[in-house]
Amino acid sequence: MILDNDKKKLIAFSAAAFLIRVIGIGFGPYHPDEHLVINHALAFGTGDLNPHMFYFPSFFLYLVFFVQGLFYMAGHVAGHFHSPEDFLDLYLTSPQIFYILGRLVSVIFGTFSVWVIYALGKEYKNSRTGLLAALFLTVNFLHSRDSHFAVMDITLTFFSILSFYLLFGYWNRGNKNLFWGAAFTAGMACAVKYNAIVLGLPVALIYFFKRSENRDPRSTGARVMSFLWDGFRAAALMGLAFFIFSPYVLLDLKSALDFIGRLYRINLGFKVEWMNHLRMLFYSLDAPLFVLAAAGLLKSFFCFNKKNFVLLTFFLVYYAMITKAGQPFERYILVLIPLCILWAASFLDEKAETYRQRRPWLKNPTRVFAILITLALLPKTVYSDLLFLKKDTRDLAGTWIQKNVPDGAGVALDDPGQCPKLQASRGQIADKIQAFAGTDPLSRIKKKRLEKLLSLEPYPAPSYNLFFLKEGTGESFYQMLGPLASYDPEALKGVSAEYLVTSDKSMRAHADFYDVFLKKSAELLVSFDPRRDPTRPMNLTDWTYLPIDGFFWNTKRPGPVVSIHRIKR
Repeated sequence: MILDNDKKKLIAFSAAAFLIRVIGIGFGPYHPDEHLVINHALAFGTGDLNPHMFYFPSFFLYLVFFVQGLFYMAGHVAGHFHSPEDFLDLYLTSPQIFYILGRLVSVIFGTFSVWVIYALGKEYKNSRTGLLAALFLTVNFLHSRDSHFAVMDITLTFFSILSFYLLFGYWNRGNKNLFWGAAFTAGMACAVKYNAIVLGLPVALIYFFKRSENRDPRSTGARVMSFLWDGFRAAALMGLAFFIFSPYVLLDLKSALDFIGRLYRINLGFKVEWMNHLRMLFYSLDAPLFVLAAAGLLKSFFCFNKKNFVLLTFFLVYYAMITKAGQPFERYILVLIPLCILWAASFLDEKAETYRQRRPWLKNPTRVFAILITLALLPKTVYSDLLFLKKDTRDLAGTWIQKNVPDGAGVALDDPGQCPKLQASRGQIADKIQAFAGTDPLSRIKKKRLEKLLSLEPYPAPSYNLFFLKEGTGESFYQMLGPLASYDPEALKGVSAEYLVTSDKSMRAHADFYDVFLKKSAELLVSFDPRRDPTRPMNLTDWTYLPIDGFFWNTKRPGPVVSIHRIKR
């Protein structure tokens, strides 16, 4: 079989995309949302496919569960797992393997996105635009970084690109099956993350524009009824896809609406500024690609055609939605990254062609410009992979504690997401089992896991009596982690904690407490700093695992500044 040049390049891009995205996926369990995905996917192994948690739909959870199932079957055939109990033992003793399995789902969809954006670029304009878009997505920093995470954003982006590809294929060729496929794919995207509901807008616009171009000899009433009937079928296909891949949002509608309502109220509390996500796009694309994307967007705005109108409308509506009812985190713009890359590729292709006509001695200016831009984008992406390979400051702190803090000692942790993962003592695990609320639908599964952990021989060592600092004394998910202590010097000294682990983030948030407590009641033992230049202040933005702004280049390893103190008695 002889491959054409486009396919050869796409294979090379895909190989590079896979390597960029798979290198470093063994980093620690420090993404704030991964534990939800891994734990709920594993819980499906009990036979209950209802996630009982609807902050996001369940399609991605099922994908992770599927990969876990393949891993179990391979292990069973190889003689490593004789029963699901052996699988659970592995999770309790080596959970990192399960994080890697979940991250592989994002790696795969991130890699396939390179092929799909090529196809989209080809439908949008031509194969040169498609190849440029595929190349730029391959080396894009944010897309590469987030392909390392076992969360749904990269998978959502894949289905969004696929839906646009099918829509533009329908526009170019008039094949109605492509339109139905686009509607169904939009429903699949919704089953990954609720944000994708906005994909219903380009589905409706493309169909309206295509129908408007076709001359239909039927009466006006018949044309309107046909249009409405097709619109109903497209909406039904979206709904059907959503139901197939995330059925319990509808089957357990009361619980789902409760979670979605809570999520909406949480999002409203962020009060995202209108310029926030634009800054995220600048940091994520880097200056050369951002400028090209802005130029391509402006050109598409002034050189109006219906494809550009559809892309622009989706971009603006989606941007408004994630600003007014979203969160300020960079993952929210991932769906917009391929559109920006598409505009950048289209603009570069036009300018390169103009340059070639004016300077015929330069045979392939597109290749020259593409190489120069790629070389400008690569350093940040490559350095990101190197950082993923480095030990996180929380891992270093955890190793230090295991070597220097005696087994069974009391350790107070401030902000569990910013502190090392430590093993709770047997006594605390027994207390947690007794404390489960019967109203929690997953309490049976959680209790079973903890009972299994409690029965392990030997029990994981070293283990500690863990205490978690928290404002107030009300109910909290922290109570699943261990006993709570408030930000009060006497309260903290009142629990049986001999050591205190803090991060720079929590120390800034509770400066009044720490200014007093650390000076009078604690002795600093060791600190682990992720900065190259520790004289520069820590980044105040709450980036996901790795920063994306200028602070990125002052980062020598992932993680916050973690400090370990001995509490004076």
